[in-house]
Amino acid sequence: MAQLGRIVFIIGLAVAITGLLGGFGLVFQGSNDALAKILLMVIPIGFVIMFAGLSTSVLFSSREDGK
Repeated sequence: MAQLGRIVFIIGLAVAITGLLGGFGLVFQGSNDALAKILLMVIPIGFVIMFAGLSTSVLFSSREDGK
């Protein structure tokens, strides 16, 4: 389950970075404002996916202290 959390975290990171770079790239280019708005709206979804993956991997990872 911890491995699944890591994978979900990486997917969320990829979604957020893609939305960030693509959205701001299109805003500064000025060519396609509708697509830029969609890509910028995807960024918070990527952060939610990242948080879900991070919390899953932290909750289900094995503890080293043995208590």
